Amino acid sequence: MSDYLKSYVIPIKIENVDEYYSLIQEISFSDTNRTFAENLSHSAHINLLIKEISILLANSLRLYEMGYFDNAYYSLRSANELATVMLDLSDKDDSKITNNFKKFRKGKYKKRRSKIINELSKEGIFFKEVIDQMPNFKEDIRVLLKEINNVVHNNGLDKFYCFRYHSLDKDLPYKKLEEFTNHLLKSIRILAIMRLIVDPLPLLITDDEIYYRCPQIILFPFSDKMLSVIGQKSIDEFKQTDTYKSMEEWILSFEKRNIAVNDFLMHNFIDLDKIDDIYSQKHLISGNELKILDVCCCTNKIIYIVYGNGFYRFSTSSKCDNHIYNSLNIDELIKINDNHNICRDNVYVSVMNIKGNNRIDLYNNSYNIIYLFHEEKLDDDEIKCIEKIVMDFSII
Repeated sequence: MSDYLKSYVIPIKIENVDEYYSLIQEISFSDTNRTFAENLSHSAHINLLIKEISILLANSLRLYEMGYFDNAYYSLRSANELATVMLDLSDKDDSKITNNFKKFRKGKYKKRRSKIINELSKEGIFFKEVIDQMPNFKEDIRVLLKEINNVVHNNGLDKFYCFRYHSLDKDLPYKKLEEFTNHLLKSIRILAIMRLIVDPLPLLITDDEIYYRCPQIILFPFSDKMLSVIGQKSIDEFKQTDTYKSMEEWILSFEKRNIAVNDFLMHNFIDLDKIDDIYSQKHLISGNELKILDVCCCTNKIIYIVYGNGFYRFSTSSKCDNHIYNSLNIDELIKINDNHNICRDNVYVSVMNIKGNNRIDLYNNSYNIIYLFHEEKLDDDEIKCIEKIVMDFSII
């Protein structure tokens, strides 16, 4: 970049930038498992939009730090507009959702944000109810997009690069930074609420009574920081919607898990000192998951269990470094003649095949191989105990 251009594109440090990225990451991790239009694949598309919205927010933050503040606002506007598209692809009756998805996948979806908001205000299944309970939400969206567009369309001298860094007001860049972070937080707030309209689980599971009853999901509750950004008034209003209350009532009908069972089912963590607590609610645990517990009862040496080509992973309360699986080379282990007590990266690995399939089948059926990582060598009795349990696994 020439010195001439450097005088206009000037990086600026954003204090507490990691906090902003952390909030954006929360939205990124808030995948939905909801079925749309009787089609589970639609939720994968919605999750893709959630990820894209998060990337646009992160891009906006990074671009502003680099000094490209107008491009930062383009990204911020795109995030808000894509969030309204996300609602239009999820908050209609089944036939309209299916039709919108077909157009979107083919690149023929051309609705403007204002039209979507107006339609959802009248026809939205969840959005209409939310704006009835949160009367300021629709206006908040309108005002934010108006302010963002003022920057995007260079509405005023203070929106120019050549003015911002060369005006008599030397504090102007920092005033504009404060304005940007305010717009960013407003966007995060609005997008978080839009995410809750898709399904309210990230808010619901902030309540322990809900969280310890919620069916197994790969989802995290919104943090206290995110709840603060959304605002207590908005949270209280959202909780009055039928969408929230009906799901809350449904989840409260389930049995509450104890902490040890919850850690096992939700975090794949086995507290070896609380095995009895886990077995006390074994009716909440699937067959193969119970077999994993049975394997751990054969020995206290196991620190990590992996099967299903790495899709299923369980750590124990013994010392466990997550890097051990990352260094695992399945092809290399298959070539080893000895199935048990293979020394690798200061731990031992034992390889077992579900239903006792022979080693010729290992390569072709690697999805049904179980890898046991342990701190010490397993003795013959422990191996026999484990092999007997593995024989009863259900083939995936």
